[in-house]
Amino acid sequence: MPEEILTKRCSLCHEEKPLEDFPRHRKTKSGRYCQCRLCVSFKTVPPEVRLRRIAAINKWNSSDKGRASRVRTALKWSQSVKGKTTLLRKRRRARFDPARREKRSIVQKLYRQSPKRRERERQRICDQRHHERLSARKALRNAVSLGKIVRASTCEKCGANGPTQSHHHLGYSREHWFDVEWLCHPRHVLVHYP
Repeated sequence: MPEEILTKRCSLCHEEKPLEDFPRHRKTKSGRYCQCRLCVSFKTVPPEVRLRRIAAINKWNSSDKGRASRVRTALKWSQSVKGKTTLLRKRRRARFDPARREKRSIVQKLYRQSPKRRERERQRICDQRHHERLSARKALRNAVSLGKIVRASTCEKCGANGPTQSHHHLGYSREHWFDVEWLCHPRHVLVHYP
C-alpha cells in the first residue's frame, strides 16, 4: 500500500505544512485544498503578514520554476476547450482593431523595403525559372529518404570516399529524375564549371 501523505506544499506561499493546515476539498486527489488556511484567509490577515506573503509570491513568480509553472498553466489553459474558444474570440476581435491594422501596415511597409524581402523575391523568381530542376531534386530527395534509391558512398568519377552529391547528367526532365551520378563535391563543381 502507498504511504499516507502527511504534509502538503501550499500553492501560494510554497511552504510545506501538515495536512490539517489545509481545508478539505472533495474533488482533489489528496482530499485537501491546494492553499493553506492562512492563504485562503489572505484578506483577513494583518498588513505586515500580507506584505510578507506578497513578497514570497513575487519571489516565486520571478524565479525560473515560477515562470515555468506559469507557462505550463497558460499552455494547459490554451489547450482546453474554454481556452481555445476565448483565444479564438480574442483573435477575431483583434483582427478588426484599427490600432492593430495601423501597426500591421507599418510592419508590412518596412518588410517590403528590407533586404530580406528582396532576397526572398529574387529566390521566388529563380525558383519559377528553374522549376524543373527543383522538382527533380525534390523527387530524388524523397526517393532517397524513402529508401527507393540508395545514395552511393563513393564518387563515381574518382572513387573518393565521403559525402556525395547527385548530378542529373541526362537533364531534369521527368523521365530522367532518377538517372543520376553520385559525385564528390570537387568533381561536381568540375562538371558544371570545367
